[in-house]
Amino acid sequence: MNDWIYKKQFDTMNESADYWHSKSCHLNHSSKILWNAWEDGDLIDNGDTYLMLMGLALELLLKAFYIANGKNPPKHHDLDNLTGECSHAFTNKDNIILKNLSGYIVWLGRYPTPLDKVDRNTQKNTAFLSIKEQQKPFHNTLSFSDQLSGKSNSKLSRSDLNYDNLLKLWQTINTEYISKHIKT
Repeated sequence: MNDWIYKKQFDTMNESADYWHSKSCHLNHSSKILWNAWEDGDLIDNGDTYLMLMGLALELLLKAFYIANGKNPPKHHDLDNLTGECSHAFTNKDNIILKNLSGYIVWLGRYPTPLDKVDRNTQKNTAFLSIKEQQKPFHNTLSFSDQLSGKSNSKLSRSDLNYDNLLKLWQTINTEYISKHIKT
């Protein structure tokens, strides 16, 4: 009967980069609350939910750029592939972080195992390979001497995913978003 009002609200929210940006801010704040609880030992979760929320905060922020530029955002969760509308020069390490967080959004933050994925050629379920892909960025992490010398082999340490580090990445992208799309 009066569904037009809900349709109008949906369209307004869907087409407003401000709504997407605001939701990103809320998810970022929620991830901080989970991070603090996890750090305090008040959470039995192993950090997967925190990383999922932080990944979603980055996803919505990156998609807000698309909407602000009058484009439909892609309908996937590959954060490293969503950076196209943002002019920030992402480092290789940033891209590895984004790729890793994508795994938390897609499955690791929500499900105990990866979703079924069937290889087109063999028709065999290859979902188990998502576990390997999720751990790959952490193999051969930087040695202490590499860190001191400033060398980088573009691998992650677990501390690269702590809240302070991810917040810096979010803030860098957010600063660009605000300077381009929010009138002050």
